Amino acid sequence: MKPLFRLLLLGVLLMLCRQGLAMSCIGPNGELGTVADISSTVAIPPTLPVGSVIWRSEQYSLDVKCWQDAPAHMEWVYLYLNISDPNQSQLGGQIEIGLNYKGQDYLCSAPGMQSGSYCKMALDVFFQGCTQTQGCADKSRIIHADFNFFIAKKKDGKPGQEGPLPNLPPIYPAVQFNGENGVNNLPGGRNFTVALTGLSKLRYVGCSSTIDVSPRTIDFGHIGSFSAKKGATIQDRPILITAVKACNSAYGLEGSFMPVSGSLTDANKTLVPVNNKSVGIQLFNTDDGKSIEFKKEFPLAPLGNRDRYVEKNIMVRLLWNADTAVLGDFNASAKLEIYYK
Repeated sequence: MKPLFRLLLLGVLLMLCRQGLAMSCIGPNGELGTVADISSTVAIPPTLPVGSVIWRSEQYSLDVKCWQDAPAHMEWVYLYLNISDPNQSQLGGQIEIGLNYKGQDYLCSAPGMQSGSYCKMALDVFFQGCTQTQGCADKSRIIHADFNFFIAKKKDGKPGQEGPLPNLPPIYPAVQFNGENGVNNLPGGRNFTVALTGLSKLRYVGCSSTIDVSPRTIDFGHIGSFSAKKGATIQDRPILITAVKACNSAYGLEGSFMPVSGSLTDANKTLVPVNNKSVGIQLFNTDDGKSIEFKKEFPLAPLGNRDRYVEKNIMVRLLWNADTAVLGDFNASAKLEIYYK
């Protein structure tokens, strides 16, 4: 009888694995998704390098409730891209969707992102398995995820090309929470989705701009530790951003400082070095003294601008992030992303 019992048990386990294709994820109030809208025009120079980010969503910090809603084995939770369009064919081959997770940008062509016909990124959450035919909603978990998604240039346009990108869908399912084994195909399956609208606002413009930041590195030199007081200014240093346009096409420019090293505090207003948390770095618009948040777009040139040369003055402020100084070197860095409008 024992060999027969083992054989039957093995058959049950195989059956559970085959059925393990369903996970439900809903928002805190039962919602099934949200909409991200491209609210302003997005310009794409044909000469912009392939892979360049041309639009980025807001930063999402979501709590969703997930559970295995069918018999399944152990399963990780994933963020999927392009659920109904795995090959991104609806985007016409000129652009593609990417995901920013833990501060790193990933395209579907990146190593580790492709799994079968799907593009997905694993979150740090998994379920132990479900043996109940009606699913295991009683074992649901709240999952937190911080991410944004973006549109990147996938293919070169023609020199001098201008005008809208053709045949883009009015709504595009960009990101979805789902299980390890693929898209939930159960009747009534519920999976939180971020849908993208406004793709019709994408258009080609005739040329790009050459962007320069001067200086590219700021050395604050030696700083006396005796004056440490949280929030107090240590030094202000100016930087100049210039944009030189190669043609007379009308488009605007916006920038966004994205951290490369360091951590953000104060609602993304302060960049704190990893190796010295007693100081922080903030950015200000020299014209009006207003703070410039990291990870948030700010204007460089207005919409419809035809000027071939524009400049933007920014003040970089080093300030105390604690009442007691930590002795030693410190460094933090950010990259400037440019968006054509």
